[in-house]
Amino acid sequence: MKRFICVVLFILIFSLASAEDRTAAISTIKIFIDDTEFSWKRQSEKPQLVTGDEPVITAETVISFTSLRPEKKMTRSALEREVNQTELRLDDSGYFYSAKAVCIQSRKEPENMIVIITVKSGFLWRFGGGNAYGVFGKSCIDGRRLQVLGYAGWNKNGASVLYEHAFDSPAILGSSLFWDGPASLCTSDGTAPGTSGITGICTPGFFITPDIRFCTDIIGRVDFSSGFAEDSFCISPFAVCSKFFSRTLTSVSAAQAYFYPCIEQNPFSGAEIIASINWTPVRYVTFAFCTAGGLSPENNAHTFNLNWNTAYTSSNTVFENRIIRSGYKPNELTVEKYLYASFEARWNMADFLLPPAFNVRLQPFVFTDAALFDRTVRDAFGGGLRILFDNPVFAYFTFCYGVNHEGTGRFCFTATKGF
Repeated sequence: MKRFICVVLFILIFSLASAEDRTAAISTIKIFIDDTEFSWKRQSEKPQLVTGDEPVITAETVISFTSLRPEKKMTRSALEREVNQTELRLDDSGYFYSAKAVCIQSRKEPENMIVIITVKSGFLWRFGGGNAYGVFGKSCIDGRRLQVLGYAGWNKNGASVLYEHAFDSPAILGSSLFWDGPASLCTSDGTAPGTSGITGICTPGFFITPDIRFCTDIIGRVDFSSGFAEDSFCISPFAVCSKFFSRTLTSVSAAQAYFYPCIEQNPFSGAEIIASINWTPVRYVTFAFCTAGGLSPENNAHTFNLNWNTAYTSSNTVFENRIIRSGYKPNELTVEKYLYASFEARWNMADFLLPPAFNVRLQPFVFTDAALFDRTVRDAFGGGLRILFDNPVFAYFTFCYGVNHEGTGRFCFTATKGF
């Protein structure tokens, strides 16, 4: 009798596992944007309007956040994962007040699945700022993943354009033009004229998957006093992968290389990699870990700055957060090769609405940073506070104080939200 029960249980468990991994085909993707419904039944066609008027955000923009397609076959477990990640990507985009994605079994064709995506258009104007400058612009222009931002202030002035999934394709087109601002007209002590100029960045690229993008920064600078700066002209390819495992576990990783074509002796000037992970095991508490490394050939002019990143060196902002937050001099944190690690424990102390519609989070945290280079360890231990203005402001201010093992401290202010 016991043997019979064991056999029945084994067959039942095996059947459930087989059902979980059984291949299913997506027959239809239904998209609800506000009061408008679209139906997408053929991969070779665009989603068709069923009811309602043309929405503010296009159906093509919504489906750009997913790898799901009608007529696509995949296992049930893989389908469930991608449906979940589609919802998380839509939620993270900043385009929508709410987003929901589910899949159900077709009644007429039980072997097929129907995916339902429901979103509510969000506030698309953008306000923000950083250290001594402000930002104003708009996202999702014409319902597409097109963003235009203007910058004005003491140390940053200019504009940037980013068009993702350009013309309903995987292409990425980006460009920006910045003037250093009035701050560049004099040196830090104000006793002599400074070096002022314009930096331009052109960034073509494409999406490999909704989570992975590959781009190339083409960076040039013109100084008002000396003209085109040959040693600043850089071609810098990079890849970024953002992964949404769940609402409580996310990661970002990137790799970037630097080439200076005008430097004849060795155009290749270095490469960096970085990876970070955020985990929220309990409500209001987040643990974040970041690790990075950089390598530059010997006798090369390229260096990595672990002090803080204020120059317009790339459209890739992932590397902005790898800094040592303690009392080292800037020249002590400018290196040709390094290994880096950082840990933060964050507490979401308060989350409130600042009238008329500014979402604000107060986030105290403790941290430790460490870097190894030139057979020397640079470290930092301390704490701080972040003031995070979420959608639609997108402005982040981090104040912290850290000391190293020698007891030397430093106060840091950065306009970033942390890794």
